[in-house]
Amino acid sequence: MSMKETVFKIMVKLLTFLKKDLDISRQRLIFTTTMRKSIKEMDRDQLGQLIRFNAHALDKATKCENRDVGRGRERKQLLERALDEWQERGYPLGPDKIWAREILKSYGRWCMGEAKLIQPVKEDHKYGENDIFSVIEQRRSVRFWKKKRVEREKIEKILRAATYAPSSCNRMTWRFFVVENDLDNIFEGDSTNRNLLEKAPVRVYLGIDERLYPEIYAPAIDAGCALQNLILAAHALGLGSCLMYHCESVNQEKLRTELGIPAYYRIYCAVPLGYPDEIPSTPGRVSLDEVSTFVKGNGGIDCFAK
Repeated sequence: MSMKETVFKIMVKLLTFLKKDLDISRQRLIFTTTMRKSIKEMDRDQLGQLIRFNAHALDKATKCENRDVGRGRERKQLLERALDEWQERGYPLGPDKIWAREILKSYGRWCMGEAKLIQPVKEDHKYGENDIFSVIEQRRSVRFWKKKRVEREKIEKILRAATYAPSSCNRMTWRFFVVENDLDNIFEGDSTNRNLLEKAPVRVYLGIDERLYPEIYAPAIDAGCALQNLILAAHALGLGSCLMYHCESVNQEKLRTELGIPAYYRIYCAVPLGYPDEIPSTPGRVSLDEVSTFVKGNGGIDCFAK
């Protein structure tokens, strides 16, 4: 290897390390700034995330032996204050807030004894397969659509499926910004990214509110989980979609301004969708042997950062 190549590789590794370090600093600064706010100062999105975040932590606590007196007490108090603030502002008590109140009740019962609060599986509970595997295997990226309106009911059903995706610490920080294009302006076009956004009957932008994440990459994982649900649900309803990565690939500020999106959302992806006007070819899938390794386990590996 030449000196030039060696220096280049060292520079790449250094820049990669520095970028990661900057990402850590940026994300921790956002999180710390958010958590320093009083509950009264938080906007509706932050307050909702705080409720789900702390309810999730208490729910996890009740599934452990209650050996530490007062475990989770600070989170309980914070959750109670956040729920009270939510109600004082007159916000509707949706399913997530009702669930959070139930978690507080469960936490109270858990504090009275040592038993783990784990719901046993009923004998008649079905965990069997359905047609989800065929939906996964048959989904394709579609880039040409019919000049046909997508029913609002289907769009809402797809978005509902996306909200059932797992999210780290149950924060549910996604928001879906839906643009319904004028059918009169739809054209066949080609498969370039610009064309896809202009000609799709519907495009969905997925934004993540990153203010309550101390982790660097959890927002991206949350976005990916929701997007997977979204495109699978679209396929199951006879619609075709295509994922288009955004993040640093677009001018985030300009996009947010054009769509009226709050400044604290990062737009991770756009999903153009509609009724397919093509049957995409089936890409050959890599052999399972090439992408999987089975490792013999010998107990837990303590690899979490201290």
